[in-house]
Amino acid sequence: MTEIPEHLLKRSRDRRAAAGGASDSPGTEVATTGDTTPAEAAPAAPAATGPAARTAAAAPAEPPANAPDSPVVAAYRARRKVPFWAMAALALLPIWTFMYVRSVTAQAEEASGPLAMGAEIYSNCAACHGGGGGGGVGYAFTEGEVLLTFPNIEDQLRYVLYGTGSYNVAGVEIYGDPDRPGGPHVTGARGAMPGFEGALTDYEILSVVCHERYTLGGADPNSDAWGDEFDHWCSEDSEYFYELEEGESLATLHEMHDGLIEANPINPNQLFVGGINIFKTTTGGETAQGSTTNPWDQISHWYGGFQEPYSHADQHGAVFLDSDPNVVLFGNDGGITFTNDGGASISTRNYNFHTSQYYTVSVAPRDMFIGHSTSIGGRDRSNNTGRNKSITGQTDVFVGGLQDNGNMFQVDNGDMSTSAIDVSGGDGAASMFSQDINNKYFVQNYVYNRSIEVWNLNTSPATNFQINSEDESNGDFINVQALDSKYGVIYSNYESGGQNQVAAFVEWDDFKAADQNTNASKVILRNGALSSNVSAMTVFNNSDS
Repeated sequence: MTEIPEHLLKRSRDRRAAAGGASDSPGTEVATTGDTTPAEAAPAAPAATGPAARTAAAAPAEPPANAPDSPVVAAYRARRKVPFWAMAALALLPIWTFMYVRSVTAQAEEASGPLAMGAEIYSNCAACHGGGGGGGVGYAFTEGEVLLTFPNIEDQLRYVLYGTGSYNVAGVEIYGDPDRPGGPHVTGARGAMPGFEGALTDYEILSVVCHERYTLGGADPNSDAWGDEFDHWCSEDSEYFYELEEGESLATLHEMHDGLIEANPINPNQLFVGGINIFKTTTGGETAQGSTTNPWDQISHWYGGFQEPYSHADQHGAVFLDSDPNVVLFGNDGGITFTNDGGASISTRNYNFHTSQYYTVSVAPRDMFIGHSTSIGGRDRSNNTGRNKSITGQTDVFVGGLQDNGNMFQVDNGDMSTSAIDVSGGDGAASMFSQDINNKYFVQNYVYNRSIEVWNLNTSPATNFQINSEDESNGDFINVQALDSKYGVIYSNYESGGQNQVAAFVEWDDFKAADQNTNASKVILRNGALSSNVSAMTVFNNSDS
C-alpha cells in the first residue's frame, strides 16, 4: 500500500480549510454557534493504522422558505387569464380604431377633372413659382396675383403655351393686362418663361392653368366674376377641356366653327377680329414706336365678364352699313350683336329673333300643370341676364336641347309670342318630360353622359337633381335617351370602347333631398344583339300594364 506523504496531506488540509473551513484534523469538524467564543476542543481520537476512513458528504442545506406573495402579486396570480380566442380580436383592434376614426371624421373632398390633373402637373411650374404658388424666380400666383395679371384665362393659356421666347420674337413687350394694378408684367423681366407647347398636351396646359387660377390664385368658381369661366373651362363638365382631350388644339380651338376679320371699308386701319370674343384696332394692328400699349381693344365678352359687354361666343361674320361704317352687325352662335359707334358700345339684337338649332324637344302632358303653380330659374340668352319662368296652370309647357344654347324652357302665354330661358348652359342635348301628371319633372342633358339632370317641378320653386356626372365620353356627343316615367328609369346610350351597351339610371324619381347632388344608381345593360352603337330608342307604352 502506498502511503500519501505527510507534506501532501498537509497541503490538502490547508486547501480544504481555506475553501470550506475544515479543522486541522481530518474527520473532525468545528461546531459554531452564535457565540463567538471558541468551543472547547474534543479529545483527540486514536490514530488509525490503515488508510483514513472517508467522511460522509454533508447533507445539502434546506432552501430557504419563499416569502409570502404581496396582495398585489397574489391578486395577479389569481386573476382569470385572457382566453386564446380573444387574442385574434385584440390583434384587429388597431384596424377597427382606424376605420372608426375615418367614419366619424369628415373626409376632404377630392378635386377632379381639370383641377385634379392640374394639381399633379403643377410640379413642372413649382421650381420657379413655388410649391404653393407663392413665387420665387417667377411671379406668385397666390392671393389673386395671377388673376390681376391675366383677367382673361385665354391670355394666360396663350402665355403658357408659347412662353417669353415667342413673345419676344413677336415684339410683345407686355403680357397679360397692360393696365394691371401695381404695374404690367414685362416679357422676360423675371427670366425666361418656357413655352410648354409640345412638352405638355393642350388639355394638360388648360388643367395646370385652372389649378393656378382657382386652387392657388383663389378665384371663386361660385362667384359672378368667375363662375362662367369656371363652368366652361375648368369644371368637370368643361366643354373646352373635352374638345382638347378629343384632339383640338389651343391655337385652333374654335377655328373650325368661328372666326372673322373685317376692315372698315373707308378706314382700313380700323379692323374687327372675332373668335370667341370681338376685338378692334384703329392702327391696323401696329404698335406705335416706343409704345407698350396693346393696339387691340376687347369690345365684348362671351358671358359679359371683366366689365366687357355681352356678346354670345363664336363669331362667324361682320357686315358694315355702307352709308355709315360705324354701324356694324356681328353674327355668332347666339344671333346678332350690334354697334352704331364703331365698337365703343355694343349690345345684342335678338329679341324675337330666333336662330337657334334644336336637337330635341319634349312636351309636358296637357293637364300636368292644371291647378299647380311653380317657377324655375335660368338665363335670358338674348342679353345673358338671369330670369325666372313661372307656370300657373298653363297647358303648353315644353323644353328643348339646343346647339351651344343650353336647354331652353318655355311656357305658352295665351297664344302670344313667348320667350324661353336657358336652364343649363353649354350644349343642350336629350330632353324628356315626365308623362305622369302626378310626378312633374323633365330631364335635361349636356354632351355624352357627362351631365344628366332632372328639374323637379313638384316643388315651388323647382329644384335641380343630379342624375349622372362623369368625365368620360361614353355614348355620343349628342346622345340618345328614353324615359320610362312610370317606373322612373332613364335609358341612355352608353357605348364605350367599342362595347355597345345601354345605361339605366334608377331610384331617383322620389326626389329625396339627400340624393340631390349625388349620382343615381346605374345599371349597365348588354346584349349580343347590340351589334352597333344605339342611335334611337323608345319605351313601350306600359300605362295599362
